[in-house]
Amino acid sequence: EGGATLAAYEKARRDGLVSADEEVLLFNCASGLKYPLADQSRRLDRHQPIDWANL
Repeated sequence: EGGATLAAYEKARRDGLVSADEEVLLFNCASGLKYPLADQSRRLDRHQPIDWANL
């Protein structure tokens, strides 16, 4: 879960395991086992302008 990942990071910061000057990347892998994955049938054409209002 993404929330558990964030909670672990915040605890690591409080416990001094991660310092304020370090860069951190948190992963939310979204395996699809607990929640369905997002619909991937729509695609963006990288050669066309993005219609932000449609997103």
